[in-house]
Amino acid sequence: MLNSLGKKNGEYIFHPNSSYARNNLVYLRRKLADIQKNPRFLQIHMHSFRHYFARKKLIETNNQPYVQYLLGHKSSASTDRYTKFKHFPLDGKYKSAIALTVDDARRLVEDGWHYVCEVDNHPLFRKGV
Repeated sequence: MLNSLGKKNGEYIFHPNSSYARNNLVYLRRKLADIQKNPRFLQIHMHSFRHYFARKKLIETNNQPYVQYLLGHKSSASTDRYTKFKHFPLDGKYKSAIALTVDDARRLVEDGWHYVCEVDNHPLFRKGV
């Protein structure tokens, strides 16, 4: 699908200079912080996405050595810095709930439940025990 996009930068779809991506992120987060009136958006950095990826993979797999491999770390201490959790238990024990209506889903999210997937066209949520 990426190859079907127009190539504005010669043979590249995206600009090969990484500073363009950073400048674009800076612009977008400022704009988003202004629109949403939320200065926390200014705390998002390029490296934030790497942390997000590592945490998401650790939640999905509960396999720290695999996440370490994905990130290309030699030391597990490096991976530990990326996968620190404040609110997510990783012992594999969860309560689950299915939302049958939009109001059900809203209440679950407000109560700290996390979306997992869809089951028979209904969202499934989980919450650590």
